[in-house]
Amino acid sequence: MFKQLPAIYLFFSMLPMPTRAEQARPSPPETPPVIALRAGRFIDVSAGRILNNVVILVRGQKIDAVGAGVSVPDGAEIIDLSSMTVLPGLVDCHTHLADLGASEPLEVVKRTAVETAYAVIPNARLTLLSGFTTVRDVGVYRALSDVAMRDAIANGTIVGPRMYVAGAYV
Repeated sequence: MFKQLPAIYLFFSMLPMPTRAEQARPSPPETPPVIALRAGRFIDVSAGRILNNVVILVRGQKIDAVGAGVSVPDGAEIIDLSSMTVLPGLVDCHTHLADLGASEPLEVVKRTAVETAYAVIPNARLTLLSGFTTVRDVGVYRALSDVAMRDAIANGTIVGPRMYVAGAYV
């Protein structure tokens, strides 16, 4: 068996190996997906008026343009909301999404941290579906469960609003 080692070494040494420069070269940035929302009505809270037949152009995670004259680029995904009214996302500055919401604080310790984490997942989805795209979660009994929920939403594991969290109560 040891007689074959030089042959194996020779074989692997002849394989092309990327240089350090090739390994460090960053890959080209990906073009973010483009979504065009066609809204029948759009509530412009800055101007205090309702606009009709508006296109909302979203590139990646950012709103790029809003208006009646916005052109839709080739290849954009089009979502037709022409029979609906669209408004900017709401912000709730006092939530406890990652807590059970029991009126008795000792109820929290009757469940494991994992049971609590699974039980509160619907809170995030329902909050987002209610129009709240951003929340400020102001504390939880189980230390850092709100941080875990925030991270799970950010990486797409669960559906929910953007969360700014406090962590554990002081």
